[in-house]
Amino acid sequence: MKPAPSNRRRCTLSIRLSDRELATVLAALRYFQQDLATNDDPPISEHFEEVTPLTPDEIDDLCEKINRTEPGTPIGSYALDARNMNRRQLLCSLRNARKRVKHHHGGSSAGKEAKKLIEAVRDELKQRGMEIPPEGQETAEWDRKAT
Repeated sequence: MKPAPSNRRRCTLSIRLSDRELATVLAALRYFQQDLATNDDPPISEHFEEVTPLTPDEIDDLCEKINRTEPGTPIGSYALDARNMNRRQLLCSLRNARKRVKHHHGGSSAGKEAKKLIEAVRDELKQRGMEIPPEGQETAEWDRKAT
């Protein structure tokens, strides 16, 4: 049986991990990444019977995505929210989160949360092949024009 493309089916994951669990997941991903980069043999695992493993670059992206979460924040919760939004909701969320970062200067807890939402929305827009609008232009097509 030929492996299916890795992007054919999506799995939504929202879990809480302890610091030790998170460190173990990231270490396992990095170990797997290193093995893929140095070994020409395909991975031996029942997990890859129907899907193609991630490439080393894709594992980098996944580790970065996991590392964007703050302690106590379910992994992927912002991504899950973004995945369930339509285009207009995504763009409004992007506009509002950008305003929150400016207001809170990005350093406060609220600013950090807004930054995570911005990244999740940007990732989702990219995933859908949509342009990321410049700041201030997120909802320009729906904004009322001054008369």
